[in-house]
Amino acid sequence: AAPEGNRTQQRAVARSKAQPIDLNQPGFIRLGDFLEMLPVSRATFYALIEAKIYPAPVKLGPRAVGWRNSHAQELIRRIENGTLLTAGPYGDHGDVD
Repeated sequence: AAPEGNRTQQRAVARSKAQPIDLNQPGFIRLGDFLEMLPVSRATFYALIEAKIYPAPVKLGPRAVGWRNSHAQELIRRIENGTLLTAGPYGDHGDVD
């Protein structure tokens, strides 16, 4: 029988069984994993991208985006240090201006 629950719940279970994310390694982090690290909702996350406070995603494929691990690590550092709003905006491509 197929597992119960919707697709989002199934992905969450799969992520919880996966290896921990190491932002020190080169690569990309997907939205669900990124949101688990941040104190905001999905809607707020995208609003902060529009405001250039959070980095923009990088297109990984026709229907997939991700964020550079280095940008995710920098964002988390800014939040922890309380410098999120004073450190300057992120550019259109997630690069720090």
